[in-house]
Amino acid sequence: VRSGAVADSEGNGVAKFERVVTTPDRNDKAAVRLAAFLPETRLPADSARTLRPDQRAGVRFSLPPDSARLGGVVVTSGGEPIPFTTRATTDGLGTEVEIDGEVRTFSLGVPVADSVQTRRYRRPSPSETGELAGRVTGADSPVIVEAVPASGEPFRTMTDSTGAFRLDGLPPGDYRLRFVVDTDGSGAWSGGSLAPYSPPERISFGRDAQTVRARFETDVGEIALDAP
Repeated sequence: VRSGAVADSEGNGVAKFERVVTTPDRNDKAAVRLAAFLPETRLPADSARTLRPDQRAGVRFSLPPDSARLGGVVVTSGGEPIPFTTRATTDGLGTEVEIDGEVRTFSLGVPVADSVQTRRYRRPSPSETGELAGRVTGADSPVIVEAVPASGEPFRTMTDSTGAFRLDGLPPGDYRLRFVVDTDGSGAWSGGSLAPYSPPERISFGRDAQTVRARFETDVGEIALDAP
C-alpha cells in the first residue's frame, strides 16, 4: 500500500494497491551458493577480468548471503591477502569490494564446499588509458555525459556547475558522445510520465566520433546542445 513501492526502469510508479502473499508451511532448505563473480564475464576462469574505472569486483549469490558467507570472501595480490572494504549490491544478493587504487592486479576468492573459487582482475594503469574533456552549453540542468564505445556499455559522468565534464580511464578507441539533460536529477534518462504529464528528458548526440589515445587528453571544446 506504500506509494512508489513498484516502478519500472524509468521510475514510473503505479497507483497504490494491495497483494496478499501466503508463504508455504515447509522450511526453506535452499542453500546459498555462489552464482557469479562481478562484473559477469564469459572469460575463462584463468583469465583476468579488466575493470573499468566505474566498476568494482564482487560476488553474487543465489540468495541473500549471511555475515558468515560474506566473511569468507578474501582478496589477494601477489599471493598475499590485502585489506578491502565491502558494500552490498543493489539487489541484495552479493557484495562489491573496494581496494587501494594503486593495486593493479588482484584475485577475489570465495569458499565453495572444500575449495575456493577465484577470479582474477586487473585495473589498467593511467598510461594505458586516455581522457575526454569539454564543456556543455544550452542546458538549464546538470547534463549526463556518456562516451559510447563501438561495443560495450557507455562510460558516464556529470557536468559540473559550469557545464564542464571529464571522462577518464577510457580505453583507446573511438567514442560517440551522448548528452542527457537531467531535469529530474535522477542521474539517468527519464522517459517522462502520462499522469501527471512530464515530457521525456532531452537527449543530444555529438556530431563526430572522438578518438581517445592512451596517455592523452582529448579536448572536445564547447558543445552547444540542440534547442528543446
